[in-house]
Amino acid sequence: MDTLDTKHQARSMISLTLPALLIGAGCSLVLLATMGVAEALQTYLWQTLPNSLGVAPSNKLWLLAMLTASGVAVGLLVRYAPGHAGPHPATTSLMSAPLPLRTLPGLAAATAFGRVADRLGDAGLVRHPGCDVRHAGRRRADPL
Repeated sequence: MDTLDTKHQARSMISLTLPALLIGAGCSLVLLATMGVAEALQTYLWQTLPNSLGVAPSNKLWLLAMLTASGVAVGLLVRYAPGHAGPHPATTSLMSAPLPLRTLPGLAAATAFGRVADRLGDAGLVRHPGCDVRHAGRRRADPL
């Protein structure tokens, strides 16, 4: 009896292989397209635009303006895009239900605009000051 169940399970898994491969390939293509758009936007905003305006891309004011603009763009997309770019990742589990399709355009756009700020490497220049400010605030509130 166990052999029959095992064969049935193997046939079921084999029959799901092709659909799984197609879905995985489709998801990869969507991610590659999103990252391609983000890279083009990143190149334009961090190289082409500042050079055409006569501003050095490493200028502190340009960095501040671009990081602020990309943060505002992501915030507006999350707030006003259909589906609000999905639920906050901290409120869902790894095994939660798939996102509704209406959330995907906003999520893709927020990902692309979020990658614009990632020009600074692993976003360490953006992330670490925030961590430092939180740590300093916590230390000031509780000196022990």
